[in-house]
Amino acid sequence: MSKRNPALVPVAILITIVILAGVSLIKLNVQRRMAEQHAAATQLAETSAYSIEQQIAHEFATVENLTADLRSRGSVENFSALAAASAPDTDEPGLFLVSGGKVTSRFSSTDKTATWVDLLATGWEVNSDIAAALPQRPELLNPVRIASGEWIAIIREPLVLSTPSGTRHFAGWVAASVPLDNLLRSAGLDKLAGAGFNWEFSYYAADHSQPHKVSGSADSDLEAPIKQVIHSTHDRWFLAVAPANGWLPWRLLVSNGMLVAILALFAGVLAHDLAQRPEQLRVAVMGRDQRLRTVNQRLSEEIQQREELEKQFSHASFHDALTGLPNRRYFIDRLRRAQQRVRQNPGYFLAVIVLNFDRFKNINDSLGPAAGDELLTQAVRRFESCLRPEDLVIARFAGDEFAMLLFDIGSTQVALSAAERLQNTLAEPFKIGERNVFTTASMGIACVTSGYEDAEELVRGAHIALSKAKTDGRAQRVVFDPATREQLVTRQQLETDLHQAIERQEFVLNYQPIISLETGIITGMEALIRWRHPLEGLVPPDRFISLAEETGLIVPITRWVLGQACTQARIWRERFPSEVDFYISVNLSAQDFRQADVCDYISAVIAEHGLPPGMLRLEVTESIMIGNINVASELISRLRSMGIPLLLDDFGTGYSSLSYLNRFKFDYIKIDRAFVSRITSASQNVGIVKAIVHLAQDLGIRTIAEGVETLENKDNLRSLGCDFGQGYYFSKPVAAEVVEKLLLARTRW
Repeated sequence: MSKRNPALVPVAILITIVILAGVSLIKLNVQRRMAEQHAAATQLAETSAYSIEQQIAHEFATVENLTADLRSRGSVENFSALAAASAPDTDEPGLFLVSGGKVTSRFSSTDKTATWVDLLATGWEVNSDIAAALPQRPELLNPVRIASGEWIAIIREPLVLSTPSGTRHFAGWVAASVPLDNLLRSAGLDKLAGAGFNWEFSYYAADHSQPHKVSGSADSDLEAPIKQVIHSTHDRWFLAVAPANGWLPWRLLVSNGMLVAILALFAGVLAHDLAQRPEQLRVAVMGRDQRLRTVNQRLSEEIQQREELEKQFSHASFHDALTGLPNRRYFIDRLRRAQQRVRQNPGYFLAVIVLNFDRFKNINDSLGPAAGDELLTQAVRRFESCLRPEDLVIARFAGDEFAMLLFDIGSTQVALSAAERLQNTLAEPFKIGERNVFTTASMGIACVTSGYEDAEELVRGAHIALSKAKTDGRAQRVVFDPATREQLVTRQQLETDLHQAIERQEFVLNYQPIISLETGIITGMEALIRWRHPLEGLVPPDRFISLAEETGLIVPITRWVLGQACTQARIWRERFPSEVDFYISVNLSAQDFRQADVCDYISAVIAEHGLPPGMLRLEVTESIMIGNINVASELISRLRSMGIPLLLDDFGTGYSSLSYLNRFKFDYIKIDRAFVSRITSASQNVGIVKAIVHLAQDLGIRTIAEGVETLENKDNLRSLGCDFGQGYYFSKPVAAEVVEKLLLARTRW
C-alpha cells in the first residue's frame, strides 16, 4: 500500500500519534474526575455523618437532661411538663416514661409513635436484681419500622428512684423516639441529590452479620459507595454515598473520545493534503501543533480550575462564607489541640471569649440584613486590628456570635483586658451606607482555670458567662465561675415558677394614683402587677417582667392584668357616685402588641365588663414601634377607633421619640422619672421638662410626670404647665381597698 500511495504512511503515523496522545489525555482526565468525585463523596459522607451525629447527640442530651432532672427531684410527677420543657424546639416530640414493661407517661405529638414504644417496652422490665447493674447513661437501640412504614429509633436511659429509707418507688426507663426521616432530613441528606450523589442509610443488627437498609435516594444498591460510620451509635449505623451516574464519567469519556476522533480525522486529512504539497504541509503542521497546544492548555486550565474548586470546597467546610473566619468546627479543633498543650505544660494559660452583639436584631429589622452583614464584616476587621493574630483564633459561630481563643496569655486579667479592647473598638460608630450605626457587645470568658477539660465544656462555660452578661445589661463582660452557673440555674427555676404562677393565680394588682396638678384630686390610676411567690414572698416586677418578655409569658400575664383591672373598674363604678370620675391604665409590652388578636381581645374584655369608653387606657413604650412601624400604626389606629386613650410611657429616654409623636396620635405622654425625680428650680432638667411640656401642648397632648417624690417636684411641675403627676409624694402603689377609700373621700393633695 505504501508503495502505491506513499502519502498514507505519514497520515497513518500522525493519526496514531493523535489517538495515543488523546487516549492519554482522556485517561488523565477520567482519573482526575474520578478522584474529584471520590473526594467530594468522602467529604459529603463525613459532613452528613457529622450532622447526623450532632442530631443524635442532641436527642441524647434531651434524654440525659430529663433523666437527671427526674433523679434530682426524686419523683416522676409532672413528667409531661418536664418533658415539654426539655424539648421545646422539637417538631415531633416523643418522650416516654416506661415502667413494668409499658409506657406510664408520655409527651408525644403522635399517637402512633407512643403505641409502638408501648409495644417495644414489653421486655424492658427493671427489677431489683438488675437495677444496680444498669448503666446510668443513655443507650441507642436499633431502628424499628412501625406500621405506617416509618422508621424510628429509641434512646433510653434507666431511672431508679428510691425513698430516703431505701424503698424503691420507681424502676424503669426514660425513653425518646427519634423519627429517622426527620433525623436524616435535618442532617441535609435531601441536598445530596442536588449535588449529583445518591445515598443510603443502613444499620447492623446486634450480630453485625448483614446491614439493614433504612432509607436511601436510589432504589438499587449503590456502586462501590463511600461508607462513613456514625460514631455516636457505636459504629452500628453507617451512611453510604456514591455518584448518581456512577464513578466512571461516561459523558466525559464519550465527548473526549469524539473530540480525539475528530482531531485524528482532521489531522489525517491535513497530513494527506500536505504530503502532496510540502510547503503547505509545513504550515499545516505548525497550525496543528498550535491547536494541540491550545487543547492541552485548555485541559490543563480545566484541571487547575477543578483543583481550585476542591480547595474552595475544603475551605468552606471550616470557614464562614460571609467573613472568611474559621467556623465553630475549626475553632473546637484548635481548642482541643491547645488543651493538649495545657495538659503537657501546666503553666500554659489559655482563654475563650464568646462575643454577642446587643440588640443586633434591631439593626437587621430596621436597616435590613445587608446592613447587618456589613456591620459584622467591619467588626471583624476591628477585632483583627486590636488583637494580635498570632496570639489568637477568631471564629464566627453563628449569626452575630463570635468566639476568640487566646493562647498563652498568662492570667485571667489579660483576657479581661482583651475583652475590654474589643468593646472599646466597637464604641466608634459604624458607617453603613449614609448612616452612622452604634452598637455594643456582651462577652463571656472561660479560662483553663474553670475546671473544664473538654473543649465543648469550656465553650459552654463561656456561653454561660455570656448569658450572665446579657442578664446584667448591655456591653458587659463576665468571667465564668461556678456562681454564674448557679445564677443561671436560679433564673431557670424562676422561669419554671413563673409558668406555674400563671396557672396558680399567684399575681396580685396594686394601683398607683395619677393626680391632677391643677385640682389635686385623683383622675386615674396605673395598675401595677406584683407576684406573691409561695417560697420567696413578694417578688418585685423588675425580677420577672423582663424574663416574662423573653419567654413570651408576658402575653398571658398582660391579659390577666387586663381582666383583673377591668373587673376592679366595674366594681368601683358600681360603688361610687356618678360624680367620681377616674380611669385605670394598663401597660402593654412589645410582645403584646405583636399578637394579631390584641385589639379583638381588648374589645372583648371591655364589652364583657360593660365599661364606658375611656375608663380603660393603655400605656405603651417606643419599643412597640421597633421592627414593623406599619403594623404598629395600624394597631394604634384601631385602638383609638375603639375609644381607648393611649399613653406613651417613659418619654424622653428613646432615641426617636419626636418622630413617633409626629406620626402617632397619643393622648398622653408620661415624662420619665429620670427627668422628674431630680428636677429643681436650678437643675438642667427644668429646661428638658419645660421643652417636653411645650411640645406636648403644641401637639394637643396632655402630660403626666412620673416619679414625683417631693412637694418641690410637684410645685415646679405645676409651674411648668404639666397636667398630671404620679409618684411617692402622692401615694405608693397600694391595694384596691386603699384606693377605694381615697376615691370615696375625694382626697386632695
